[in-house]
Amino acid sequence: MTTGNRFLLTLICLLDVQAFAAEKPQLLKAGDLAPDLVGRDINNNVVRLTSLRDKVVVVSFFASWCEPCRRELPMLEQLQRAGAEKGLQVIAVNWKEDRAVFRALVRANPGYQLKFVSDASGLVGSAYGVKAIPHMFLVGKDGRISFVNIGYGSSVIDRLLPKVNEALNGGATMGSAPTS
Repeated sequence: MTTGNRFLLTLICLLDVQAFAAEKPQLLKAGDLAPDLVGRDINNNVVRLTSLRDKVVVVSFFASWCEPCRRELPMLEQLQRAGAEKGLQVIAVNWKEDRAVFRALVRANPGYQLKFVSDASGLVGSAYGVKAIPHMFLVGKDGRISFVNIGYGSSVIDRLLPKVNEALNGGATMGSAPTS
C-alpha cells in the first residue's frame, strides 16, 4: 500500500469516527455511566474521569459567550473550594470554542481552583449529549451520573448540593450553598 493510500484510508477512518460520534449523541441521565473523556487541560493533557475515580466530579459544559455560563462559573468555583478537601473536583468544560479562547479564559481566571478543560471539537459534549449550555453532570466515585441540569438559575445550587453531599459522604453536609 502506498503512502498516499494509507493517508487516504486513515483520513476516511477518522471521518467515519467523527461522523459516528456526531450521529449518536446520547441524552445521559442519572444512573448512566459517564463517558471517560472530559477534554484537554491548558497544557493539552487529556483529562479522564478514570483518573479521578476516588473523587466526586461535577462536569459543567460552558462557553465564554454564554451569559448564564459566566454567572455559573463563580458558583462552580465556590463549590470547588467548599468541597475540595472532601473529595470534590469541579471541571468546567469549554465547549466548541477555539483553544486560543480557552487559553485566554484560563489566564483571565488564575485564582480559580476548579479545573478548566477544552472541548474545542465538541466531540466530548456530543458523547455527553450536550446540545445547550450550561449543561451540568454530577458523577459519583463509581463513574455513574447522579444529577443532570441544563441551564442556569439560582435554584441549581439548592438542587445540586444535596446530591453532592450524598455522593461525597452519605448525606453529611458541606455547609451552606454558595451565593451566585
